[in-house]
Amino acid sequence: MKTDDFDKALRDKLNSINHTYSNSDIEKVFRHVKKNRRLTWKGRKASGFFILFRMLPW
Repeated sequence: MKTDDFDKALRDKLNSINHTYSNSDIEKVFRHVKKNRRLTWKGRKASGFFILFRMLPW
């Protein structure tokens, strides 16, 4: 039952984020990441999702 509470709290938090990025902004990030795969995280190449995740206003 505790995981259900955690899932609900996380889902509510993510749904409450004000998404200020347009689809063209997201496409620009994906193009840039695909072109310049220099970023690494723990020895792995960074994915577009990881970069977008870091851009979210927490």
